[in-house]
Amino acid sequence: CSSDLFTVYAAAGGAAYTTSVDASATYLGIARENLALNGQRGRNELVHDEVGAFLRHTRQRWDLVVLDPPSYSDREGGFDVLRDHPALIEAALGVLEPGGVLWFSTNHQAFAPRFAGEEQTERLRQADFRRPAHRSWRLVRE
Repeated sequence: CSSDLFTVYAAAGGAAYTTSVDASATYLGIARENLALNGQRGRNELVHDEVGAFLRHTRQRWDLVVLDPPSYSDREGGFDVLRDHPALIEAALGVLEPGGVLWFSTNHQAFAPRFAGEEQTERLRQADFRRPAHRSWRLVRE
């Protein structure tokens, strides 16, 4: 799961704290193991929840959110990134501090964004990939 890598990188990079949210207990276990293997035993919260529900109910605020949802999920009534990404992005922007940054990424090949954001796919593409595996956007909360 890529979300555990984002958490490890953030923790290793000096983040004051991290919060990872995943509906899969298995992926959260992998995140816990990867944090420990990388010597990151600090303030790393792992939350077992559906991310949309978590974002709608949390009172916490962050400076940075990385949102990398699956293309599809059958959990909690179903998720389809093509259909559901605008509401998910709106909820993620809602937990950011003013000036906070949201990185949104998807690997869905037919993805057509329905939001205003600065696409960063080419800038982030690794040189040894002919075609990027993910498309990525940077959004800033006003």
